[in-house]
Amino acid sequence: MPQMSPLLWLCMFLNMVLILIFMMIIVYFVIIIDSLDPTTKVHKMKLDKFINSW
Repeated sequence: MPQMSPLLWLCMFLNMVLILIFMMIIVYFVIIIDSLDPTTKVHKMKLDKFINSW
């Protein structure tokens, strides 16, 4: 394996950190949306309709 320059290591590390932060933001966003009442009501309505269709 060839020797990598410190700059390349730094770029890779920053890239990984950015991806992790982005994933965490998405997860928190989904949790916040799910915890809100209107969306859960909509989900329940969709579930009821789905169950009734069966």
